[in-house]
Amino acid sequence: MPALAKALELPDYFGRNWDALEECIRDLAWLPEGDVALIHEDVPLENDPQALATYLSILSGALRKWTAARNRRLLVLFPPGAEERVKAVLLRFRGSEG
Repeated sequence: MPALAKALELPDYFGRNWDALEECIRDLAWLPEGDVALIHEDVPLENDPQALATYLSILSGALRKWTAARNRRLLVLFPPGAEERVKAVLLRFRGSEG
């Protein structure tokens, strides 16, 4: 979580857990006004499928919230080929649960 907090430049009050990440990403008050682009150079947490699933769920909720907002947008970008890699990780994770 510390690497994620640093990469996202989360505020000092960030609680370093998934709930705190969700709160910060849905708020964005800690950033200057305007659109926010979250650009991933790679698939984060690829070696931890459960954490990746949680992270993507948080991003999905934030995207739904900011899509409806009119004062700013949240853009989340992954590198080419990331979709297939993410699907593969999530499929392995879901297969290991059952």
